Amino acid sequence: MTKREVAHGWVISFVAASRFYPRPSTVADQE
Repeated sequence: MTKREVAHGWVISFVAASRFYPRPSTVADQE
């Protein structure tokens, strides 16, 4: 894979992780 493909996959993984495991600050903002 190219560096762009690797970076793109990493970003998707990061965004997915952020949605499934929100940070305490994100949860606090929703409440």
